Amino acid sequence: MDFTPEELQDLKEQDFWRRKQVIHQKVLLLLGHTEAALGKALAEQDFDFPPHTHLRAGKISRGERYLELPYWILDYPRLLQKENIFALRTMLWWGHEFSCTLHLQGKPWQEYQKMLQKNWPQLRGQGFYLCVHPHPWAYYYAPDNYLLMDEMPDLVIETHLAQGGFLKLSRPLGLEASVQLPDFVCQSWQILRLALQS
Repeated sequence: MDFTPEELQDLKEQDFWRRKQVIHQKVLLLLGHTEAALGKALAEQDFDFPPHTHLRAGKISRGERYLELPYWILDYPRLLQKENIFALRTMLWWGHEFSCTLHLQGKPWQEYQKMLQKNWPQLRGQGFYLCVHPHPWAYYYAPDNYLLMDEMPDLVIETHLAQGGFLKLSRPLGLEASVQLPDFVCQSWQILRLALQS
């Protein structure tokens, strides 16, 4: 099998892969700083998490092929069961953005649904997107997955919040703003926390 000229050029490349390893280590440090900042914020706040939610430490993971591109994830706080999910997911998707996403599914969604139906206007003007995709594991920002709540009619939001299944609220941060990530995630959680409480 022959390689195309572009593929051969990529195959000869060495510096990129060395830089990728440096980037990987920096991302792990950044997510670690974000986890520490969130841990401090969680310890200082009063919030009724679902039973069995992991609050002591986050879980950092990575993969190479979310829509064929590498990604890193911090799940904290997290409850990740087959049917029940309460997770604040911080994600870096290569070539795209950072994101902070609240994912509620099963019993946690049922538990907080009424409060979000009442308090969702608090999310206006805060840069949050509402997931409209039928599948809960899509994380790309496009009209078939995430819609900016500021641009959605109230009735559409209210109809979506009345549905069962799952809910995802997400907020993006540009790659160039990486140093802001810990504060951004803590601020996002603070806004979401208030919307989940009476």
